[in-house]
Amino acid sequence: MKTMNAVALVALIAAGCAASATFVRSVDPSDMIHYSQVNEAQLASGKKGTLVFYLNKGDTVPLLLSVQTSLVEPVSEKIDLVLLKKVYFMIITPEMPAGDIDETQKMKLMRKMKIYASSDAETWALVQNHNALKKIFGWKKGYLSFGFGISKEQGVHATLGLGTADVK
Repeated sequence: MKTMNAVALVALIAAGCAASATFVRSVDPSDMIHYSQVNEAQLASGKKGTLVFYLNKGDTVPLLLSVQTSLVEPVSEKIDLVLLKKVYFMIITPEMPAGDIDETQKMKLMRKMKIYASSDAETWALVQNHNALKKIFGWKKGYLSFGFGISKEQGVHATLGLGTADVK
């Protein structure tokens, strides 16, 4: 399973803030690749363009957990998530200048990247726009929660919850 470095991933997530929240654009299946074929070199090639990839139902994606505190640290920094339906992603990259550029310039350019998600490869939503994603994936609402508990079976434990209520 391929992973991107943390700097590239943060830049990708933060990218596209000024872009349109949703748009319609059909993508020919022959122009898409499975996510296992995506590599960091494609994203950092410096070429302007669009990369469209998909994840099939049943594919696993690592969720990397970052905990940076003086109180606790994770035993495992990776949790594998299983896709319950096919999902598409589109990354639109600006052209990078020729030659070597420093990390500051590279980060400025990476912030101009736009990342969209789709459930049908036609209607796309910016990944950081929760309201747009709700429309695309048919979510009614979502939640994120953190708490502590105690039970006979698990003893003292922390919980992290993330969920959506799909439109029926």
